Amino acid sequence: MITWLKKRLFERTSWDGAALIVVGAIILFLGPFTKVAAYAAIIYGVWTLWKKED
Repeated sequence: MITWLKKRLFERTSWDGAALIVVGAIILFLGPFTKVAAYAAIIYGVWTLWKKED
């Protein structure tokens, strides 16, 4: 299990999934912060499109 987690830690798709989980949790539990989460999601999405995949 630890080996699997270590391998996934450095994959971009793992970071994408984690970002989606965080944004979803913010929307569900911290309603007033949804605008901040939306800006963060847009910035992360642009960065993901811009960055070349290894």
